[in-house]
Amino acid sequence: MNRSYSKIRHMQESNERLEKRMLSEQNIDNRKVYLSKGYVDVTDGFNNETYALQIVDGPYECDGSGYSFRIVTNDNKDTGYVVVISSGVRGMITGPITVSDNGASIDLGEWGNSFQSLLYNEKLNQVKK
Repeated sequence: MNRSYSKIRHMQESNERLEKRMLSEQNIDNRKVYLSKGYVDVTDGFNNETYALQIVDGPYECDGSGYSFRIVTNDNKDTGYVVVISSGVRGMITGPITVSDNGASIDLGEWGNSFQSLLYNEKLNQVKK
């Protein structure tokens, strides 16, 4: 009898730890995490058309999961850009996305409706204009 009670209690404790971890993952402000890593928020300038992406026009891929993804080239070179989205995604976030108008426009495809922030870290850009 003690053994089965012990197993049940162990499962309850494991479930509680898992729930706490999942809740803490959801509460993380990805924007703040990236800003602390040297990224700059360029959302306002991009939305007001005063900012152009520092990458050439063309198709790009997404690399990420959860609430954010990096914009990378087809051969996985980092552009220095990260898109933060408002709804989390289980699994990998995939593209394609398209940059046009000399970097003034970006089509995020299925992620456009969830767009929240555009962040940039020039030091990470491997494909500058």
